[in-house]
Amino acid sequence: MNPVQSQFDYMKKEYGIDALINGESVRVLVEEIEDFNSSDMKSIFMDIGLASQGDCITIDGVVWMLYQQDETPRKVYDKFIMKRVYHSTNFIIDEELYTTFSLFSVGSQSVNENKYISVVDGKLQVIIKENEQTKKIQVNDRIIKFQSAWQVIAVTNESKGIVNVFAEKVATSEDDDIENEIPEGLPVWNIALSLEAIELSTEDTYQLTPTVTKNEEVVSDGFIVEYTSSDDSVCMVNSDGNITAIAEGNCTITASIEGHSDVFDTIDIVVAEVAEDVIEVKIEPNVVEILKTQTQVYEVYKYLNDSVENDTFTYSLSGAESAYYEFENIDGNSFSVTSLGYSYTKLLVTCTSDVDGAVGSIEIQLKNMF
Repeated sequence: MNPVQSQFDYMKKEYGIDALINGESVRVLVEEIEDFNSSDMKSIFMDIGLASQGDCITIDGVVWMLYQQDETPRKVYDKFIMKRVYHSTNFIIDEELYTTFSLFSVGSQSVNENKYISVVDGKLQVIIKENEQTKKIQVNDRIIKFQSAWQVIAVTNESKGIVNVFAEKVATSEDDDIENEIPEGLPVWNIALSLEAIELSTEDTYQLTPTVTKNEEVVSDGFIVEYTSSDDSVCMVNSDGNITAIAEGNCTITASIEGHSDVFDTIDIVVAEVAEDVIEVKIEPNVVEILKTQTQVYEVYKYLNDSVENDTFTYSLSGAESAYYEFENIDGNSFSVTSLGYSYTKLLVTCTSDVDGAVGSIEIQLKNMF
């Protein structure tokens, strides 16, 4: 093994510290810069290829930017000058809020942890990492920093991985969010559901149709609506906003715009168990005695949950000898019985649905005149 590599590995193990780079924990060496008395600038050594100039690194909760990569005599490790990061900056890029760690300088004076500064000549330099988003920063873009508005007057990237943004102080706008350091130009989104609450039965479905506005104008594209359920065991909702009721209970469905978690609307849902269908065959009128020579006409209906269904019936007779009555099948929904009055006996008429087999019956007493 390369003796320099062995020495570097030993130094990392014995004297190194843990750092977080691009989401990964790594071992690095940090040392003060000779003849430079500043707690905000140090040298850092790490294995080759772990980071690039412009990346940010976190050590013991403190963020540093790899501001400058130095040449090393042997290609065993990477060496950077890192500067402590005290600030982040909000840019409006592609109509979206983009926040990035930033170094600031005013003339030759570096801006440290002080929130409010006296800006010399009203000029500001913002140093940020170069990436696909920061490459889109343009002249005349605006930022809010140190309780002031700034307009970009130049953008350079002479240093690999670093973008230098130069800005001058301008008047603030009534649409600038000074407190949260968000410049004007961020679109105002809103989403609204048509109902505040609904009731469903288990296995029911319901389609949400949100209305989305951008700067108070209804839009149909350029956004993605995300849906979430507060309780998937009660209601589930898919990516298209279709709700399925699962079980009895209460839940809330939230519709929000992707990338704008603070823009949302909700609908409260009460789910009840599905009531079992009540099927009843009724024979009307409920005349249960027929005197000799009298004829009674009956009509038969099937009710589903108290509503009449379209159905016909097949009739069967029992309990009395046919000599004691006359039965006429008028149609599938009506029949008649005539008592011949020869005996005091009972006739049972059973009506069976031709659709689903539901059954109803009536017991008729056949009587003499007295």
